[in-house]
Amino acid sequence: MQSGIEQEFVVTTAGQLQIRAGNAARAAVMLTRRFPELEQSTASFSEWNCDAAITLAAAWLRTGEDERARQLLARVATWLESSAGPRYPSATVMRAQVHALLGEREEAVAERGQMLALLHVDPSFDSLRGDRRMTTLLAGLGAPR
Repeated sequence: MQSGIEQEFVVTTAGQLQIRAGNAARAAVMLTRRFPELEQSTASFSEWNCDAAITLAAAWLRTGEDERARQLLARVATWLESSAGPRYPSATVMRAQVHALLGEREEAVAERGQMLALLHVDPSFDSLRGDRRMTTLLAGLGAPR
């Protein structure tokens, strides 16, 4: 039997895969079933549901629910910058994901850190894949195109 954290990871990853497959609406349903608190403006964040929140926002953006997505991303961004926010390296990736989803390309690129490993697969970074700076950076690191 999986622990709660493992289940959250599995559902979030499945949501990301659904988005990549063009099933953003299905991803949103999966994520809101597992993380109903994310639909509330009073939701608190943790390391585990923050990833889900970013993935849910990506799904909402792809299904035309831009305002909902932007509100959720604003709450995530506030948490990431707060003293209660994460203090681990993947926080850089989360900040880059939020910036990319909000269309803030300059800020997303500036947060390069660990996001390079996810650039080719994470739907949050779709808007950065064609950016010349990212292509140049990845080429300099010998990353596949």
